[in-house]
Amino acid sequence: MNSILQINDVYDIASYLKGKGMELEPCTADEVISLEDHFKLTLPQVYKDFLLLMGRGAGSYMRGTNVFYKDIFLLSSYAEETIRESNLKPLPSDAFVFWMHQGYIYAYFVMGSDNPPVTVFYESGEIIEFNTLFEFLKSELHLDGFVNIVG
Repeated sequence: MNSILQINDVYDIASYLKGKGMELEPCTADEVISLEDHFKLTLPQVYKDFLLLMGRGAGSYMRGTNVFYKDIFLLSSYAEETIRESNLKPLPSDAFVFWMHQGYIYAYFVMGSDNPPVTVFYESGEIIEFNTLFEFLKSELHLDGFVNIVG
C-alpha cells in the first residue's frame, strides 16, 4: 500500500529530507541578517525558513543548483548578464534572484509577501510561474527525483 506524502511547509521538506538521510546545513540567523543588510530588504518568511533549515546545503536536494548561501550574493548579477545577452525583458526592480541552474535558468520572487509567487525564466525566454515560493521549493522535491507529491 502506498502512503501519501503530505508536504505542507518548508519544515515538512526539511523533515522529509532528514528522514531520507540528508544532512541539512542551516544558515545562522546572523547570515540571514547579513543577506537582508546586503540587499537592503526584508526577506519573505518562507525564504528565511528555508535558509535557517538548509540554507548552506541539503544533501542531494537541489545539488548542482546555485541556491545556497555562498552563491546568493552573485545570482542577481548573473541573471542580469543573461538577460542582457539574451535580450530578455528586464527583471522587476524589486526582484530577488534566489536560484540558478547551470547558468541558463533563474528563479526570482518579488518582495511584498511572506510566501511570494516565483517566476522561473530561461535564457530562451520561456517563463514558468509558481503561485508561491513554498510551491516552488516543494516542486524541487519532485524534480530532484525524491517523491511524487500529492496536494
